[in-house]
Amino acid sequence: METILKDKLINEQLSSVEFVQDYLQLHFDGRTITSYIWPIINIKNENLIFGDVVYRA
Repeated sequence: METILKDKLINEQLSSVEFVQDYLQLHFDGRTITSYIWPIINIKNENLIFGDVVYRA
């Protein structure tokens, strides 16, 4: 799955992020990924999870 997404999104620009009631949408140029599971964001070896103060910052 990771390879399929990576191959489709290489060189695509992330144009917007939408936090909708209970899911997340990532909009790329012409493509949208809808996630019903909140992703874990890793920045500089720190994991951010849904509910953390800076998760939506």
